Amino acid sequence: MTCASGTPSTSGPSPSSTVGSVPSSSSSAIPVGSGGRRLTVADGGVQVRRSSLSRETVPGGTERGRALSTPYPPTNRRTHPWLNTTVATGLSGPLVRRPVYHGVDFSGAAKPADDIWLASATPTADGLRVEACRSAATAFDASGRDRSVVLASLRDWLADADGPVGLDVSFGLPRPLLPAVDDWRAFLDWFADAFAGRDAREMQTALKERAREGAADGVELKRVTDRPTGASSPYSFITRYQTLHGIRDVLAPLVRERGVAVAPMAPDDDPLCEIYPASTLRALGLPDEKYKGGTHEGERARRATIVDGLREWGVELDDATATTLVEEGGGNALDAVVGTVAVARAVARAFDTNPDRYDPLEGYIYV
Repeated sequence: MTCASGTPSTSGPSPSSTVGSVPSSSSSAIPVGSGGRRLTVADGGVQVRRSSLSRETVPGGTERGRALSTPYPPTNRRTHPWLNTTVATGLSGPLVRRPVYHGVDFSGAAKPADDIWLASATPTADGLRVEACRSAATAFDASGRDRSVVLASLRDWLADADGPVGLDVSFGLPRPLLPAVDDWRAFLDWFADAFAGRDAREMQTALKERAREGAADGVELKRVTDRPTGASSPYSFITRYQTLHGIRDVLAPLVRERGVAVAPMAPDDDPLCEIYPASTLRALGLPDEKYKGGTHEGERARRATIVDGLREWGVELDDATATTLVEEGGGNALDAVVGTVAVARAVARAFDTNPDRYDPLEGYIYV
């Protein structure tokens, strides 16, 4: 995960002058992946080139730029039918060093390890290949552990992630509820301080009171990005625990203390971004409701339909993973995998936003 703060040194090689690279006149660039990565075909080989420097920490706490270049075999080019981007595949098999996209289905429960799921996928010539999907209980050996322990492990995992991550939690609140803040980072500061030591019910009560004191219509307000995507109010009885613990205990420490990038408010390479899996499913024409939670008739059949639909869209799943997505009744495993699709779609659009549903103080849902 790339930090959104700090300036790389200019004393090292420039991003466009990688070691062993060939003159630009003899190469053609193929956009792929995230964070400015490009595959450059040149003289029968392929080199990975970054449009911005990667960073590594050196003694003394400083950072220095490091340009990367790795040769690969000749390639064929194929276009993603649904990501609207292009990848390169080796004649003898897939290239190494593919980008990795992560999806996280979040929970603010008191013991959330079994409800938080993490999925990772890599782009292929036809879509995505899901490489891993597991619960936080398995990933962090945290079964039955309290929220604070699980979220600390999640923060470490997010900070060290090797690609962009979609996180299924509200990244902000409706503007009418906010004090006078300059930007989204200032909102994080206010939120973390205002609700330090408070529980989700207390947060919800305080926000409803702020809504009553303002001129807005109603007490459970939505953000600009919530209505068109079908998301609930960030402080409804459905979302209040996720929002409190997602913003205060995950996002705020990652941004304030570890400089993690967040799209589109604090952008840099490989950012965190907000996702809403139901909206992504809707965009793909797949069932987007009554497929999770254990309270609706036919949930398992809908999950099976979604899995079949994802495969038709080009998402590769081994049989064991597909079975997990269908049989895990909470739908959390499935949502994590859908999160990787949302991230891939965001990467293909360079994390661009629709101005009609983006307020820079509130956050933005990528679908």
